[in-house]
Amino acid sequence: MNKWINGIVLVQGLLYISIQGLTIDLEGVLVEDRLVVGGGHVVLPCPGGVSTRVEWRCRGCFSISETKETIVAELVKSRPENLVYPDRIHLVPGDSGYNLEINPSFTQDSGKYFCLLNKEAKPTVVYNLAVQDVASTPGKPLIMSFNSTAVNLSWAPPLQQHHAPVSTYLIQILEGENTNWASYTTISTDSPETTYTVPNLKPFTVYSFRVIGKNKIGPSPASLPSYHMMTLREAPRGKPTILNTRNLSSSSIQLEWRAPDLDSINGEFIGYRISWKPRTSSIRPQFLDLKDPGLLEYRLTGLKAFTFYLISLQVMNPEGLGPPASVTVTTDEGVPSSPVNLTIITITNSGLIMQWNKPEAPNGNISGYRLFYAAEQFTNVKTINSSADIVTGEIEGLDAYRKYHVFVKAFNSRNEGNSSETIQVGHKIGQYNRYRVYYRRKDEESWRKREIIVPPVPSGSPPERILLVNLTGQEYSVYVQGYTQSLYRENLQYPGDTSEILHVIPGRDCNRVQVSPMREGGPGRLGASHGIILGCLAVILVLLIAVVSLAYWRRSVMKKRFYIPAYGGCSHQDDIMWDIQVGGDESGRTCVQAGGFLQHVQLLHAEGDSGFHEEYQNIKQGITGNPVLRVQSPGKPVSMKIYNLDSFQSRSSYLYLPEPWSIDPIEFWMFINKSGINTIVSVDTELDNLFPREPRTYGSLDILPGAERSHPSFRIRRFNIDQRRGKKSGSRYICTR
Repeated sequence: MNKWINGIVLVQGLLYISIQGLTIDLEGVLVEDRLVVGGGHVVLPCPGGVSTRVEWRCRGCFSISETKETIVAELVKSRPENLVYPDRIHLVPGDSGYNLEINPSFTQDSGKYFCLLNKEAKPTVVYNLAVQDVASTPGKPLIMSFNSTAVNLSWAPPLQQHHAPVSTYLIQILEGENTNWASYTTISTDSPETTYTVPNLKPFTVYSFRVIGKNKIGPSPASLPSYHMMTLREAPRGKPTILNTRNLSSSSIQLEWRAPDLDSINGEFIGYRISWKPRTSSIRPQFLDLKDPGLLEYRLTGLKAFTFYLISLQVMNPEGLGPPASVTVTTDEGVPSSPVNLTIITITNSGLIMQWNKPEAPNGNISGYRLFYAAEQFTNVKTINSSADIVTGEIEGLDAYRKYHVFVKAFNSRNEGNSSETIQVGHKIGQYNRYRVYYRRKDEESWRKREIIVPPVPSGSPPERILLVNLTGQEYSVYVQGYTQSLYRENLQYPGDTSEILHVIPGRDCNRVQVSPMREGGPGRLGASHGIILGCLAVILVLLIAVVSLAYWRRSVMKKRFYIPAYGGCSHQDDIMWDIQVGGDESGRTCVQAGGFLQHVQLLHAEGDSGFHEEYQNIKQGITGNPVLRVQSPGKPVSMKIYNLDSFQSRSSYLYLPEPWSIDPIEFWMFINKSGINTIVSVDTELDNLFPREPRTYGSLDILPGAERSHPSFRIRRFNIDQRRGKKSGSRYICTR
């Protein structure tokens, strides 16, 4: 019996599995919709009365398939069996039979529920249960495009919206790369669309995004965050804060500031641009880029004095400049420029009245002027407090017959300006009424003096003369200085400028020269000679004729010496180098072509200038014969040996001195002067005895060193030869310069 019962049970189990696989045809059955919010209590009645067998089924529940049927619970022999989720889905007796109770309900419980009584083929009613809940998680947002302030996002919608369509999406915005999602901002799309452009972002900032779907039940879980992205740069929106400005001088201003917030730079912070211009000027401002973001102060220099400047400061990034922070500041008062048009208005008995115009560049507020007047070793000044455009000033208490130098300067509260042009004025300067003649012999150190008192003479009278007696036949130096007697002080005399110094040699019968009448202040007689002047003119004329004749003679002789070589110059086809002999003697040496001259010079410079040394030895070997000249001086013969040398195309063009260090300098310079030599080439540089660096006198010649110029491989020095000559016959006196 027990075995049979067990066998029946086994057969019943097999029948249960078989029935579960059958699909009930629900066509034409009454459908009743049941909508419930997830988590709510659901009771589905089973109409038809009490039955001994009740079976509750659900099509599309607990599965993604809408056709799959599942037996949820059943009543077998008056015993309910809860087959699916028995903790919350079970059979409960009701008024008309066993009802199906779901508590709490979930979205997976949604489906078509129906009950079968006593294995009937179709149910009486079908309950279409829809459990509403929040949508499932949307897809990860993707960056489609972006600029400096906006990002275009796209994402996939939730797979399950749970019978409550998504009406809008929430976008969570995370700013920064090393931050977490504990702090973010949220915006709503106000649309079920799955694309959106996020506005109002910061330029040059890192962002990440998450998406949440929202229906009438509530928001879904947040999606995975997007990949980090950075918005593009744009010009800075922040500007520095100017803290302090001050003028350091009349040409400089110090500027101090505080940098703006870094998030307002909108890009890489590369520095500042400072610009400035006079406030009232219409010219474009000057500017300077300061490529140092850490710089917080700067000094502007080279500004105009006492000028209002508009100074602007901007931050820079690679996209451009930010808004300017501007300030107006003035430079300090500077040095006034020179007053202009200084003129003499009137010369009074005791002073001067001057007039001038204000400086063209006052560089401040002119407070007044200082009028300077200087004479000899003292300088006086008069202050005139006036700021007019045209100013007049009077100088009083000037000394008569004295030269004054007058100039004026403007001044302001801080500086005294530049001086005007200087005017030289003589206050009551009259004619000289006495002269002093200074003279001395060549070998004397001190000057002798003769004073002459001259009566007033009209302008244009003949020159004054004086006769100096008891002189020897040696050379004398003479100059004259005039004096004016003070009208107020008997012992005061105002000296004038001195004449040039004349060098004279007294001649015979000098005392016969007629002189004009004058009164001497000391012992001696009056007079001077017209013959001195005539003699000087005659000597100068003779010397000029001699120089012209000598120049003509030298030119004629040198012209006759010029010759043209027999070989007729260079041929264009001649490529033989000048320093290579063609034959066995020098006659085979050719000229240097113009195109090969630089190469020729480079060869001479090679190996320590060996080419030049060889050329110099060849020149020395080209000395022709014995010495051709010997210069003699009174008392002894000159020891110099002088040879003729030929140049490239001229005979005897050079004179060669083989041992210059052993030559007497007097004989050397006398020979140079007599021969009319203009150029001396010295191979030996240690010849200070012949070429002095200080003025020297060699006999009757004064050798005066002139300018010197240094070149990479040689120096050029200039010497002036000054000779005092005397005539061997004729008058015994002569004038020279």
